[in-house]
Amino acid sequence: TQEQAEALLAKNAREQAERGKSSPTVEIHQSLNAFEGLDGNAGGSRIEGAAAGPHTVRREQPKVGRNDLCPCGSGKKFKACHGR
Repeated sequence: TQEQAEALLAKNAREQAERGKSSPTVEIHQSLNAFEGLDGNAGGSRIEGAAAGPHTVRREQPKVGRNDLCPCGSGKKFKACHGR
């Protein structure tokens, strides 16, 4: 759960601090918090971007069928050559 993950990160940070080292995870977390604090809504923008949904991908060439000749030029059917 979220609480367990936060507790584990805090424990790791304490252990690293006792050894005189800084945890890379804590440094990254602090950097992200500082970045999000710059404009105040960086956290919301990620949610809005995710809600936009997937975009349609267009193929430049038609899809190769299983029984078509393989585009590698071997002369075999695609399913027996590169379709595995």
